[in-house]
Amino acid sequence: MVRTIAIRLTVLATLVLVMLSLLGCLRQYEPSSAEVRQRIERSAEAEKQILQLQNDLNAAKSEAKKADQVKNDLEAKAKMLERVNADLRDQVNTLEQKSRTPVATAEEKAEKAVQLKKEFEEKTAKLQKELGEKTAQLQQAFEKTARLQRELDAAKNETRKVEQAKKDAEAKITALEQENTQLKSGRNRPSGPLENLSGTWEITYQGQAFATNLEPMGSNNYRLGPKGLGFSGIYLFDGATLSMVAENAAYPKLAWSLRKPGLFEVVAGPYAGATMKRKTAGSRP
Repeated sequence: MVRTIAIRLTVLATLVLVMLSLLGCLRQYEPSSAEVRQRIERSAEAEKQILQLQNDLNAAKSEAKKADQVKNDLEAKAKMLERVNADLRDQVNTLEQKSRTPVATAEEKAEKAVQLKKEFEEKTAKLQKELGEKTAQLQQAFEKTARLQRELDAAKNETRKVEQAKKDAEAKITALEQENTQLKSGRNRPSGPLENLSGTWEITYQGQAFATNLEPMGSNNYRLGPKGLGFSGIYLFDGATLSMVAENAAYPKLAWSLRKPGLFEVVAGPYAGATMKRKTAGSRP
């Protein structure tokens, strides 16, 4: 049973490390809805582990209670044997007082009394040994109960941390979705003719640079290439945001926000934190 608990605790510790790693990742990248769902599933798994630990703790407490009852029974038996021993001593004293009886009869009674005393001492020693073993088992059960309680408290604490991380991630996703909605609704959209984005650009993501280009497709649509690049596809430019509209079914919600002329940053979809900077401008319409 202890080995099973150790295995479960190892799995739980691994889960906690994964949760902490995911929490560290949240500081660098904006989480996706899929990541939040994974965290929720992992949190549910942690709760299952806590429930199992609670069941094991209850079982340990039950074993400790049974061991304590056995100890009480053994102590009661020891007291009873002590009373029997006192009775035997009284019998031996009585036999000694009746030493005037025929020698053969007195010796037989004395021998019988000695034999009874020997049997009593053997039974007493056996009960004392059993009492020591049960006491040791009871102590182990108490230690196991205390250890399980500490492990349960630690697991609950980690679960609270995971729940807080999940809430923080959900809040960030909500903020991103609100920002994306505002961008798509046209807030902060510049007035006048839209900037011509055609030309050569450079995407920077996680310390790596990727050369790319924006090809005008008409009606403020641009194709970002080359094909095969994770950011590639056809985008619609509304003056403030480049939003994916076609040719990339893997990331249909990918969107870039215009931070300043010649500089975009990913604000929706994957690749959070990626930037795109103009290298060579195309011709003006």
